Amino acid sequence: GMLAAVAFFFGGLRRRQGVPGSYFEIGAVYFMAASLYSVVPLLGYILNGFEYSSNNDWRLYMGQPSPEEVGHLGWYYVVHMWIFAVAYFACRGAAAPLQPQFSSPRGNTILVAFLLFAGIRVFLWVVGVLFDLSAESYVESYVVFARLPLIVAQVVSHLSGAAFTVELVLLAAMFAKYRKFRLWIFAWLVVTALLTIVHLGARTQLVLLILTCGFFYDRLVRPVPARVVATLGATVLFGFLVFGLVRNGRDWNDLISGNGVLSHGNEFEGLFANVVDLERRKEAGQITLSPVSLWLCDFTLLIPQQIAPFIKISPGAWYMETFYPDAAAEGHGSAFGTIAAAVAGWGWPDLIARSALLGGGLAWIHRYCARHRRSFWAFIFYVWAVAWVYQLFRNTTFYLVPLFFYRFVPVYLLIRLLGGIEARRNHLSCRSAAWGGPINAGGTRRSIRHSARLNNRSTQLSEAEIRL
Repeated sequence: GMLAAVAFFFGGLRRRQGVPGSYFEIGAVYFMAASLYSVVPLLGYILNGFEYSSNNDWRLYMGQPSPEEVGHLGWYYVVHMWIFAVAYFACRGAAAPLQPQFSSPRGNTILVAFLLFAGIRVFLWVVGVLFDLSAESYVESYVVFARLPLIVAQVVSHLSGAAFTVELVLLAAMFAKYRKFRLWIFAWLVVTALLTIVHLGARTQLVLLILTCGFFYDRLVRPVPARVVATLGATVLFGFLVFGLVRNGRDWNDLISGNGVLSHGNEFEGLFANVVDLERRKEAGQITLSPVSLWLCDFTLLIPQQIAPFIKISPGAWYMETFYPDAAAEGHGSAFGTIAAAVAGWGWPDLIARSALLGGGLAWIHRYCARHRRSFWAFIFYVWAVAWVYQLFRNTTFYLVPLFFYRFVPVYLLIRLLGGIEARRNHLSCRSAAWGGPINAGGTRRSIRHSARLNNRSTQLSEAEIRL
């Protein structure tokens, strides 16, 4: 059933995209991420002889679900993928792949973005020093962070996410002039990888950086062939799994024994363990959380905790604190997952509704950004959404809603506001001699040429500066 869903989705995507298409389309990225979270734990179970060892997730090892139980729960994943695919294509229609046609961002936009990025990094470093956020292990880093005052923790969390949005602006500007900045891009990737490996920290930043660089290259430089996407994806997946095991203290001999990384617990298996555990607890009548709370939890995150007239619920935190309070107190957390939310909620009707809304919502995002392909910020939003879309399966169904309002919108407003002030100042002082007049980030080639003629610029804009 899963293989048929994969064939249906990518066959349909190819027919609708035409040539050249893109495997970095938002629906495709979500489908690939959801497929990994669906297939990896089931494949590991099969390769391990339909049983779980002490190396696997301890909930699965202690519970030892039968093949019949695993197969029953596996159909949740299959149905989710099919309904998502049908809803996505129904709402996407014949929209073309995203082909950005915006002008290169202005110098003042890049300057403001760079200063904002540097300011966030300095602030986070200062907070780390003042509150001593040093930790000896990955799990301990969460314990240390939980000790921060609430307002400080909120600011640090949102600024860390906003830094990634600013990073996208800078990367887009460099990829727009790829030949000039390709060594800088490579250095950025290498430094991020080395820092992640040396400190054995969170993998998210590195994986998102690789994904977004692949997207920028595919859309702003040249299309990436399917075989390269598959090879790069497999390499990143293998590195992701190995890094997680090493970070958790596994020995190299353990990693190469048996079925390798699939014989050990990992993030993909952890989400499946949530589903198994919650299904059993629901049958035992132990789940008292209202399904309505699971649907509204992402929207309640828009209200700051200090002024919320009710207690906000994070499904992952609720799960750990309710059923595994000792592990939660030690700093262990858990992603939750869309399938787990459906199981803990109304079951199959819940799953069908979530799958259809996800498919339709992501298709709407693609259609909107494809129509506004001349807008620089529409393109940045699309890349941002592509980078975080896996969280809609891994975390909660509408997780992008609070992220958008807290980590994307403020960056957009600040850069547009400060960049606009600087542009007007330059326009009044030197009549825009250096830049040919203020150009909207989504301006067309005609507006750029018109501004250039007004300022007697004789140099023709290169194709690297504006892609059509």
